Amino acid sequence: MLMTSDIPTMLRLHRAMFMAREVDRVEQALIKQGLAHFHVSGAAMNPLR
Repeated sequence: MLMTSDIPTMLRLHRAMFMAREVDRVEQALIKQGLAHFHVSGAAMNPLR
């Protein structure tokens, strides 16, 4: 059961995961443009573990 006091924590976690995905997307675009040489993914299969 999600406690009301956990909502701010869950929102911070969601924002961090979203930002990691967005950074991955931008890095991939830079690689396609030839502006970056490699990419280390920040995405995980189980981000909340």
